[in-house]
Amino acid sequence: MAERMGFLKTILKKIGGRAVSSAAEQAGTPVRAEDTAAPEKDLMAEYVRLGIERANEDIYRDEQTASLARRCSSGDVRSMRDMAQFFRRRCTPPLICLLDRYESEPSAEHERELEEFLRYYFHEEVTAKAYMMWLLRASFYGDPEAQDMLKPWAYYRRKALIPESVLLENKSAEIWTSGFLRRAGLINVPDGYEECSLRFDRETRRYTLTYLSDYEPPDEDGYGAEWEYDDLFFDEFFNRVPGK
Repeated sequence: MAERMGFLKTILKKIGGRAVSSAAEQAGTPVRAEDTAAPEKDLMAEYVRLGIERANEDIYRDEQTASLARRCSSGDVRSMRDMAQFFRRRCTPPLICLLDRYESEPSAEHERELEEFLRYYFHEEVTAKAYMMWLLRASFYGDPEAQDMLKPWAYYRRKALIPESVLLENKSAEIWTSGFLRRAGLINVPDGYEECSLRFDRETRRYTLTYLSDYEPPDEDGYGAEWEYDDLFFDEFFNRVPGK
């Protein structure tokens, strides 16, 4: 915890109080400009608390958000870009500042800052990568603004929750739990499936979500462990479809 707080303290010093206040307004957080004069320890603890609270919130309890997610699942491209901005606003002020820094200057140094932040504050990883994912999906389906935005932002294309390599190169993405996809705005993906991998077939325009369905532990000598996997299938907009 001390190491994480030390890293956040360093980031806050780098980006400065004014930038944090501006980002707080973007995020719609209760952190006000005068809060930047608060003791650093209290301010950092507030950002951590806010990030954890938002990570655990059911976004679909808000009907507007659920409606936006349903429009995305119907293939509405503008809604995909709107969903990207929804997740950007849910990031905490320090993370928004780091996103701003990278977007204004997509350098290796700013990539490292983002990478380190998301490693220390992993409860914000789904939120940030959902933002990247929806920008990428809007771009993939032809939104010109998203396409222009993403051209210099290679980090977002690589690190989105469903990265460019899945959409364009038939590669799979390892996703610890299906709940991450659901929390990221894919409203039709069920929660509760673990050790998942996701693949996209460009010919059929379908996704396959493979998950661990059963596990047989090893015997007393440490041998004989067995893992069984099963699949869920979705169309290109993540609506459930039957069969193989």
